[in-house]
Amino acid sequence: QSKLVMGYKANCCTLSKNTAAMSVFSNLLGGYSQSRLFQVVREKNSLCYFIHSSYDPMNGIMTIAAGIDMNNYDKTKELIGKQIKDLQDGHITDEELSMVKTMLINALSKVDDDPDAIISFNWRRDIINSQDTIEDKQNAIKNVTKEDVIKCAQSIELDTIYFLTGKEFYEENLLSNN
Repeated sequence: QSKLVMGYKANCCTLSKNTAAMSVFSNLLGGYSQSRLFQVVREKNSLCYFIHSSYDPMNGIMTIAAGIDMNNYDKTKELIGKQIKDLQDGHITDEELSMVKTMLINALSKVDDDPDAIISFNWRRDIINSQDTIEDKQNAIKNVTKEDVIKCAQSIELDTIYFLTGKEFYEENLLSNN
């Protein structure tokens, strides 16, 4: 088993008004079992053991990670690219947008039940000198539109690919301005 990690510049950070939309986009793409990457790359094509995307607003990056067989590298990269392009082209149903937003809002509802989550939430808020509450974050997610998600999807830039195998490490820097 090898690990493929694709890093994208999100062009959106914690202080951006698009942070909620970027979070919705990342989760729609690969944040849960009904996400595009999970359904297409893992379930339909059986190319990976796991696959997910995550958005890091503190650093303005999104990553996609997948546990794959070395022989599935090119096909996995191709299908990931197709799923991103599909979202960039606006192929998002109201049902899947609603499901992702509900999932994220519910996850925020649970922050108060977990001491580590409370600390993390407040630490991030203090770092950026924000007064946003959990309810503010939930409302921001509720207000994300399909157009907001498309705009975020269109703004990402593939920056680096890491391919870790049992024997070697492969890195491909894709943008010349690094």
